[in-house]
Amino acid sequence: MPTPPSPKILLTHYEWSLRRLEEILKEEKSDYFRDAALERFGFTYDLAIKCLDAVRRERDEEPLEPGKLWLWAGEMGWGPGEDEATDLVESYNKVKLPNKGGAGDAVFAKLNGYYAVFENLMKKLSA
Repeated sequence: MPTPPSPKILLTHYEWSLRRLEEILKEEKSDYFRDAALERFGFTYDLAIKCLDAVRRERDEEPLEPGKLWLWAGEMGWGPGEDEATDLVESYNKVKLPNKGGAGDAVFAKLNGYYAVFENLMKKLSA
């Protein structure tokens, strides 16, 4: 079984994805950029989860499912509170659906707040 990447390597990829999310959130509000921002949100979320999992693995702590990883990050002072973590996970699950429907617009309206959560996590994990 291959060795999973270290938190340091994953943080490099996470930061890159976070910067791309930041850039796209500054673009004009159009269907194209909305869909691109939602996709980038998904990529950034996935990398955040991988980073949190790698940190737990490095600490020899048991693996957790993504929703619980966000709660753990909140307990560590790195992530959102319980309600915001639940909302973040639900939004991620909505954008992963093949037919987002109106959910895409609702999640898009929250992306600046999620960006702030991701940015805070990046700062805490990089320290």
